[in-house]
Amino acid sequence: MGTWGTGISSNDVFADIHHEFVELYNDGGDPVEISSKIIKENWEMIEIPEDNHNFWFALALAQWECKQLAPDVFETVRSIIETGKDIDLWRELGSSEKDIRKREGVLRNFLEKLSTEKSRARARKKQRICDPPFEKGSCITFKLANGNYGGAVVLEAIPLKGYAYNLVAVTRIDSVAPPEIKDFTKADILTLTYGKWENTPAIHWMALRHFVDDGDLFEKVGEIEVLQQFDTSSSEYGFCGGWKIWIIDSIGSQFEHEKDFGAPKKHPKISDFISERWWKFW
Repeated sequence: MGTWGTGISSNDVFADIHHEFVELYNDGGDPVEISSKIIKENWEMIEIPEDNHNFWFALALAQWECKQLAPDVFETVRSIIETGKDIDLWRELGSSEKDIRKREGVLRNFLEKLSTEKSRARARKKQRICDPPFEKGSCITFKLANGNYGGAVVLEAIPLKGYAYNLVAVTRIDSVAPPEIKDFTKADILTLTYGKWENTPAIHWMALRHFVDDGDLFEKVGEIEVLQQFDTSSSEYGFCGGWKIWIIDSIGSQFEHEKDFGAPKKHPKISDFISERWWKFW
């Protein structure tokens, strides 16, 4: 779920959905059409209990800010809050009673806010093209929870209006010394099997703000050539939030899981995405 506080906006799902709505709105999109697009493209997220509530909270707030809060969206949010479903979920996830009390107050205030029509619609802002934090092919290293060095490779870099994305492939590098370029070219991509993951390659789209937020956790080692092309509109790879939660903590959780259940027998390799191996497919 990527939650860092009790606030309505203090989680990755809310931040990403709200940002996507505002981005399309600033580009001149109609709020009704934007809402339909976001719901259609994020149906998988809506079906995940840990993400469902935050998705509808984000969409409701974005619509309210544009004076276009749909009755069915408001009723969905009202039901989540008044039936106690969100609080029940927080308890299931092991939240403290202190945090639950804070969350209850936040939810009451949020519902009250949505129940009062906004005086003026959100102004549209012209957006500039943003450059992603790393070039395609960048090899990145960072410290793991065990004190060793991990590694990841940027498979794609996409500049967009108001946003920018990198597609990041997390590797199984786990070394005492900082990895070198040759270590990245021969590395396996981490396959996730812990929790609800089912042999899923750890390849995620990450937004510019997630690098900015966790910018002190990683550094660039160098670059390798990546010839394949990737697009954010593809459903093959999902979007994720902060670097620590989705990469460093995820690696730690997978390695801990493997102590009891063993590592997956097969892993995709970084070499599958770079020039030497790519040309062999033809």
